[in-house]
Parts: sequence; structure tokens; C-alpha cells
Amino acid sequence: MSELTQTISEQTARAPIKVYFDGACPACRRDQKRYNHWTGHNRVYWVDITNADAQLREKGIDPQLALLMLHIELPDGTIVNDIEAYQILFAQVYWLKPLNMILRWHWLKEYIRGRYRAAVKRRLATDPRYCKLP
Repeated sequence: MSELTQTISEQTARAPIKVYFDGACPACRRDQKRYNHWTGHNRVYWVDITNADAQLREKGIDPQLALLMLHIELPDGTIVNDIEAYQILFAQVYWLKPLNMILRWHWLKEYIRGRYRAAVKRRLATDPRYCKLP
């Protein structure tokens, strides 16, 4: 276990990670339910970013970027986003920990990052609420 993962595991034993997610997205809500099932309901605190632009800005999160990539807040207040945020969440589920090993390969991480962003943009392109995205 990496030093960062161990530190995060120790922090989350005391306080949950906050996950900023799009509650208007059916796939995101399914992911939320699935993750809660895998970890128990007290491992993360889910924050719906729908209509929460001011709250996101207070945390230093661009609301448009919050739609394009996952953002989490660690118990110490650190904001982590994108694939790195997924790595931290994967580390909380024992059988997903091997994904962290694979995602240490830079080329693979960048490939997955690109595919993930493309999929999110396709999803948001069909939703009229998000037509302003770059």
C-alpha cells in the first residue's frame, strides 16, 4: 500500500470522503448505490452538485469541471479530481485495489482518462441543461 493510500485510509477511518457527483445523472446515481453496497453506507458522504454552483465555488471547484470529472474531498479538506479521485475510491474496496496498481502505468491512466472524458461529454451533450460545456 502506498503512503498516500495508507494516510487516506487512516483519515477515512475517522471521517468519510466527500464525493461530489451529478445527482441528475442516472448512471451516477447507479454508481453511488453500487459503491455504497461495496463499502457500507458510512465510508463516503455524497454531495449532489445539481444546482450547487456556489457551494462548489466555495470549495474551489469549477462547476463546469465538476460535471466533466469526479471530484472528492478528503477528510483534511484536500480536493482530488479525475482519475486520481477514482484511485482513492478504489483503494477503499479491497477487490478494486489491483486497479490502483494498473493505473500507476502513466500511458494506461491517460488512455482511460481520455475515454472517460469522452464518455462524459457524450452523455452531457444529450442533456439540454449542460449545453454550455466546452
